[in-house]
Amino acid sequence: MMTTSFETTRTRGQEPWLVRHGMWVVLGLAALVRGAALTLLPSVIGTDGARYMLRAAQLSAGKWETAFVNVDFNLFPIGIAWLHDLLALGVPVSFEQAGMLLNVSAGLLLIYPLYRITRRLYGGIAAVTAGVYLACLPELIGVTCAFVREAPYLCVLAWAYYYVISALDNPDDRAWRLG
Repeated sequence: MMTTSFETTRTRGQEPWLVRHGMWVVLGLAALVRGAALTLLPSVIGTDGARYMLRAAQLSAGKWETAFVNVDFNLFPIGIAWLHDLLALGVPVSFEQAGMLLNVSAGLLLIYPLYRITRRLYGGIAAVTAGVYLACLPELIGVTCAFVREAPYLCVLAWAYYYVISALDNPDDRAWRLG
């Protein structure tokens, strides 16, 4: 007698509501938790954050040569400058607000690929559980609600991991191409 797991015997329409709509529930919960953290917790920008805002202002003004003279190069100030210039087309925002929005957005966007990987490997119930854990994880909330450079990097790593796992599932070599 052949046995199959509970997850594989159900079709998509037979899954419980929370499993079918789990990604939206998890993203909503993550947005609520991060909104509460931004509202209730004090925001302190460290010396690194001040340097990143200065570099972002220089990049936004087109002074690329002065933004990275004798300092380490990273993408966080470039992301802040890009988002600031993009948002400034419709809404005036500060570089601090652009950096915080970049981090919160990256924190929300990194949950999706990790949810999809968990769903693919372990099923819907495990994906919802892992998603709720990621939405409420204090360390992840702290990184994504602070003016630090780690949130965009974690987001890029999560998406890279998701694309590698997806490409490994696909035997066609075209899955490895970006274009």
